[in-house]
Amino acid sequence: MQYQWMHMSDHLASIRRVVNCSVIGRFPFVYRAISPFVATSLPADVLNAYVAAIPEQGGDMNLTRLPPVFFLCLVLLFPGDLHADESAFAQARSVFMQALQEQDGALDRATAQFESLVRSEPGNPVYLAYLGACTALHAREAWMPWSKMHYGEQGLEMIDRALGTAEKKNRETMLDGVPLMLRTQFIAAQTFIDMPDAIFHRRDRGRRLLKKIIRVPEFAVAPASFRQAVLDADRGQR
Repeated sequence: MQYQWMHMSDHLASIRRVVNCSVIGRFPFVYRAISPFVATSLPADVLNAYVAAIPEQGGDMNLTRLPPVFFLCLVLLFPGDLHADESAFAQARSVFMQALQEQDGALDRATAQFESLVRSEPGNPVYLAYLGACTALHAREAWMPWSKMHYGEQGLEMIDRALGTAEKKNRETMLDGVPLMLRTQFIAAQTFIDMPDAIFHRRDRGRRLLKKIIRVPEFAVAPASFRQAVLDADRGQR
């Protein structure tokens, strides 16, 4: 079996999210239940680090005490499930793009898919930001003015929460090769700019977010497609 070693940093970020958000990251007895398997699958020094990270009196596993090689071993042992979340995200984002083009039924499908992603990983600000963007888009399809306001305000509130969460995330945490913070800020900027400014007054903030994304060092090493999308959006505001 061949592995895409050039994307190993993305694999490690995925593993950290999987461990931290799953039952393995919540219940100490689960760690001990899988210890026999781990003991037969990991090198001794890695196993020792794994055991040291198990909390004595409950609580979350101390991932900071695990060396990177531990996550590398998990990548090799469980290669099939690592990018399930990213695959679901890519599919949901594709449907979201169809919704932007007003394809029939796309907005409802995108909303449902991002609702599912948020439930599966509540702490992921990108998923919440996209769900907020979907909710705001429902304002476009609503007939009554109060319904438009409701969807718009609800969507913007989700995006604001996502931005607050993204600021607290490690900048090395990736989704589809892009730091969570940058991707969250980008979907927020796009939504803010597209909202009716006479009502919601978000356009200037959206433009500032685009400038902020471009200035951070992580932007220079983000995938070319992401950089181009941000630069195109920024040029469109000049």
